[in-house]
Amino acid sequence: CDWPIKVIIGNPPYNARSTNKYDISQYKLEVDGKTPLKEITLNSLNDDYVKFIRFAEKLIIKEGEGILAYISNNGYLDNPTFRGMRASLLRTFDEIYILNLHGNSNKKERCPDGSKDENVFDIRTGVAIIIAIKKTQNKDWAKVYYSELYGLREKKFEILESKNITYKELSIDKKTPLFLEHSFKGRDSYEECVNIKDLFTVSATGMESGNDDAAITYTKAELEKRINTIRYDLSKDGVEVKNLFGSFGRNQTAKKIRDDVLNGGAIKEIAHRPFDNRWSYYSGKSTGWLYMPTRIMYNFLQDSPSPIGKNIGLVYSRGDTTSQQFSMIFITDRVTNKSITVRPCYVAPLFLAPEGNLDWSTNFNKHVLEKLTQNLEEIPTPLEVFDYCYGVLFDPKFRKKYNEFLKRDFPRVPIIENKDQFFKYKKAGERLRLAHLMHTDIRLDLEIETEGSKNMNIEQVRYVDEKLYINKTTAIIGIPSDVYNYYIGGYQVIDKWFKGHKNEILTIEYFNHIEKIAAILKTTIEIQNELLDS
Repeated sequence: CDWPIKVIIGNPPYNARSTNKYDISQYKLEVDGKTPLKEITLNSLNDDYVKFIRFAEKLIIKEGEGILAYISNNGYLDNPTFRGMRASLLRTFDEIYILNLHGNSNKKERCPDGSKDENVFDIRTGVAIIIAIKKTQNKDWAKVYYSELYGLREKKFEILESKNITYKELSIDKKTPLFLEHSFKGRDSYEECVNIKDLFTVSATGMESGNDDAAITYTKAELEKRINTIRYDLSKDGVEVKNLFGSFGRNQTAKKIRDDVLNGGAIKEIAHRPFDNRWSYYSGKSTGWLYMPTRIMYNFLQDSPSPIGKNIGLVYSRGDTTSQQFSMIFITDRVTNKSITVRPCYVAPLFLAPEGNLDWSTNFNKHVLEKLTQNLEEIPTPLEVFDYCYGVLFDPKFRKKYNEFLKRDFPRVPIIENKDQFFKYKKAGERLRLAHLMHTDIRLDLEIETEGSKNMNIEQVRYVDEKLYINKTTAIIGIPSDVYNYYIGGYQVIDKWFKGHKNEILTIEYFNHIEKIAAILKTTIEIQNELLDS
């Protein structure tokens, strides 16, 4: 068609796992439009709705003027990974109108007054309308106007039909452009803090199995059985490997998996989810038993010079804009799953294992450590520095004060002001470390209540009136609501544990483990309350 296309209207499909081919390379750049995005993964940009937005933008650039009008997933409004996309749209258009319709049930979104918020569609993902207008060749960034609607679906429809919508011009920060209202109050003091990613010399993402059902097991015995089956499979095509894995990742083959099992790896207990360790085979070789084992996990395979004997590592990520409050911090002392806190996470070991002629070394950047500890007369030990950071990042006051930045950036910790402040956080961090590594023998006394038959199968999990039902007739009594509702990262810890063990039997061993988890979370809440009151 030779007719110019200047108006593109639609409701593009949402598919975060889309494999449809379309060039969105411009959106995979930093805000400057030149530097590649520095992110763990860019998978979220492969969503179909993103490709449709880029398609419309390119058409309008070609014509020199036009209007883009879409209703779509609203994740691009403030997700850090979409900052290059937002910057591109700001450079292309003269005016951008955003009507955020909210309705994200995935993050349990509510109205500001706490009442129910509904989606305008029958979906769980929040949505927004964007109307982007290009009239000139102006090279300045677009003006952005924002409005939002909360509440019940019918109320939203009523307002939309009335066309009585008031927009407010946003102040767009060229360093962190966002398409919604956001306060930058406190950003200067936050940026004066030490970035965790800079403090640790080496950090990398956790391991990725590629196939959890095949490569990870609940018990060591089950894993040994699978390994031996493959070890003694002499068939030319690796029939047993194919039967177990079903399909393979890119560059992964039955032969590579079998060779990996035969050459130099070991069965290891791994950190799969918070307080939910499982078993896998680790050799450090990619596209073998584990698809991406990540070399940094080598630092956890032997005893370290740490005073506690085992190496430990800080688990963190950039943050999560889909959550209401920052909680993307945890700890590990073993090979760790990339998704232990839902979002792809980094693991920063406290010590780096010997390699070549080198001995164990502390994994801190010397200059950043000096900045962090500049107000102390004596340089603290590596473990004390770790505890200080861990304590700060669990402080409710710190999390609340810098919540918006913690959700969009790598976590930071304040420069130590004095000995008293350092001791407060170090002490809290030490207690949290011991609890979260399960190095303390604490339990919360729980009871099991049954109605009729003693059905101990973990089936449909629900929490009602401080009773945790694992099926229709069996409940665990004694888990307080704040403990049951406690989140680490994107996981509601106890709820996630039970859902991860669905169709298993609640054994005595499992029940004792739940008593420990409940006690650890209760202790965590108590430590956080003490920090809140200090």
